Amino acid sequence: MGLHMKVLVSLLLIVNLSIAYASEEIFFTNKPANVTMAQAVSAVEKAAKRRKWTPTRLADNRLEVKLEHHGYRNWLIFSFSDGGIYYTDLTTYDEADDHDDTDDHWVKKAAPRRWVKNLKKDADGYLRKYARNAPTKQESSTEVIEAKLKSLKKMYDEKLISQSEYEQKKKELLSRY
Repeated sequence: MGLHMKVLVSLLLIVNLSIAYASEEIFFTNKPANVTMAQAVSAVEKAAKRRKWTPTRLADNRLEVKLEHHGYRNWLIFSFSDGGIYYTDLTTYDEADDHDDTDDHWVKKAAPRRWVKNLKKDADGYLRKYARNAPTKQESSTEVIEAKLKSLKKMYDEKLISQSEYEQKKKELLSRY
């Protein structure tokens, strides 16, 4: 095989790998269990806006995020599941020296890793914030609080705790409700 043929085959492999990479779903980050799907979408949306990307909500818990910057047309589609957040990279890049408005010069190429990493860092921060502020099941369950109040009252009635202890614990329990 001649040198020109090897170069041509190598270029074709690179183009095919780039196109395959640009259309596969890529893991972005974990979604904490106590974060709702809406909060996860919101976290990525806020991160995108913070980084000057343009987010657009799509159907079925998906989010489109775009940015045109330094000759790139960054275009990511995020999908959300209970297990994590994924994205498909549809980014293109204009490698032509003289830029015109035809799509002939745009080729599929992965978004710069640093840009996606910064987006992830910000999204993770918002996800952590949502996770911290999410009420635990025990804190939000009225049945659990009622059961604890009844148990506390029973302990007081049986003289296992003093009135001041009873009042203090009752106040603590009711403050969670």
